[in-house]
Amino acid sequence: MASLDTANSLRNREMRELYLETKKHPNASFKSVSVEAPASIAPNQPVDIKVTGDFALHGVTKRLTIPVRVVLIPDGRIHATSSFNIHMPDFGINVPKNILVTVNDEVPVRLDLWAAGR
Repeated sequence: MASLDTANSLRNREMRELYLETKKHPNASFKSVSVEAPASIAPNQPVDIKVTGDFALHGVTKRLTIPVRVVLIPDGRIHATSSFNIHMPDFGINVPKNILVTVNDEVPVRLDLWAAGR
């Protein structure tokens, strides 16, 4: 969580120190428990799947289903991207409106992941 970037250095520091309490809760994690995907995925053809898992943030774990776009690269790599919102109070985080300008206390999360196959 220490690498959180809100595009504003003062807001970054306040989010990390006052609200996310990154010294006490240094990590966020997502552990998948199921994947809803087609039986096969062709190389270089983006496919939208759903991944359900346990998302842990600020000492609280919630089960979420997130949308993921997956592309199999012919060289054996996998590229996965996702965008979803986190409702901060669900994780015990109440951020004043002047710090975090959001709708309904939701913060957008964007993931861009690469994985290498064997």
